[in-house]
Amino acid sequence: MTRKLRIPELRVVFDTSVLVTEAVSELIRREVVDIIQNHSKHPDLRVSWCIPTIVLHERRYQMQQRAHDLLPQIGKTEKLLGHNLNITQDILDQRVQAVLDAAIAKLNLTLIHLDTTKVDWSALIEAAAYRRPPFEAGKKEKGFRDAIALECVAQLVLASPQTPSVCLIAFVSSDAVLAEAARNRIGHAGNVRILETIDDLIALINTLISQVGEDVVEDIRKRANGYFFKPQDKTTFYYKGDVLSKIRGQVGTELSRIPEGATFQDEERITIGWPEFQRKEARRFHWITRITFTYKLSRQLESPPAPEPGRIYDPSTFYADMLTQSAPTPNFVPTANTLSGLLGLAVQSRQSIGSAKKTVEVHWSVSVDVQKRLSSAQIHDLRFAGVSVETPGGKGK
Repeated sequence: MTRKLRIPELRVVFDTSVLVTEAVSELIRREVVDIIQNHSKHPDLRVSWCIPTIVLHERRYQMQQRAHDLLPQIGKTEKLLGHNLNITQDILDQRVQAVLDAAIAKLNLTLIHLDTTKVDWSALIEAAAYRRPPFEAGKKEKGFRDAIALECVAQLVLASPQTPSVCLIAFVSSDAVLAEAARNRIGHAGNVRILETIDDLIALINTLISQVGEDVVEDIRKRANGYFFKPQDKTTFYYKGDVLSKIRGQVGTELSRIPEGATFQDEERITIGWPEFQRKEARRFHWITRITFTYKLSRQLESPPAPEPGRIYDPSTFYADMLTQSAPTPNFVPTANTLSGLLGLAVQSRQSIGSAKKTVEVHWSVSVDVQKRLSSAQIHDLRFAGVSVETPGGKGK
């Protein structure tokens, strides 16, 4: 009798920090929803999406508060229309709960309920008293909800298969203190992964479905990062492949388009992120490297102000930060506009109104031999990924 192959399972647990969105009508921010929808039906990997109940309550509270903030505007609308819309705080709370229920059902989310009888309350109380992670240092105790969320994850780990090839548990939290506490509490388990970003989660999923060991992918990823770019190293693919010129040629229109409300955009810097693993085909590893162009935005003034004195910078210290950075901090590339700014060129007749970041995805691959040597890199696609604008009054898209 042929033994049926067991499909490995990945249980993903989200913390509030990666779910939060300002939208009243959404439990989870769109980026996370897209990941859930895109990775729920892999034929060789079963993915469960989990949320501790304390996280659900926290999101409900946040959504209710945002909804309550709308009540004054509703009152003004009623006054304008001369009609009572009969929208109360209780009605808003009911609608928030309906949104939560619909999202849980649509995304097939699993709620992790805490078994309070299995919590070491003495240890938790002591951690709170002495401000041990996930409790934060300070005069006031802060971190109880995070501690409860971590207890939920710890109980899930104990209740799950311990063999990594059978079941992996990924806890995703961008809260540095909570992530530290999770590493101390459950990080030693061979079937647990503590992730800090959504990109880390995508990389893990792509690793699992590519049938390539996580340690192998991470090792190749480090090599691929240095192969793609090193500051001032003309042998790296960024320079040899003339990547920047190809970007400007293919997506130059999007890069040169000045955001609404600005008259000028001056390129300040280029940031090159670490490669994100996509898949493996034979000996070729496919990656996405995101390159972000940051622009200073300004607008023309009708009457120019008096010129400000130029600022002088010591060129010998310009590359200091770049040369001393450590992984996975993105690499920094100076541009002509940055250098001109450092020479102290005064900006006249302009008013600074913020900055814009435009991201381009470089889809590329590289061949890896048995000695893990990289060669024959190729660019498969260049995609403009979007623009975000930051102004003194807030952020926009």
